[in-house]
Amino acid sequence: DLLSPGSLLNCLYPGDHGKRTPNPANQFQFDKVGILTLSDYVTDLGHPYVWVQKLGGLHFPKDQPQHTVTADNSLSASHMEMTMKLLRTRLQSRLALHKQFASL
Repeated sequence: DLLSPGSLLNCLYPGDHGKRTPNPANQFQFDKVGILTLSDYVTDLGHPYVWVQKLGGLHFPKDQPQHTVTADNSLSASHMEMTMKLLRTRLQSRLALHKQFASL
């Protein structure tokens, strides 16, 4: 359970629970097709973590919906190193915790 993707990838960055889509335009699209909550579709589509969007070079403004989003390679490159460090640190911490539990 310590290494499950749901808990390992959740909140990698503060407040990034993956429970809401980072693109504000999606809410209007959801309303249009009758999707009330994104959580009903997470098992099929996965969590829309903001850090994953940034790794893909996507940035969505918070205040207004956006019709077109272009990928920015510089955003992806600058975000990659920090994200990999956070993932490595979290994984090492969980493995150390698992070893401590096993030694008890």
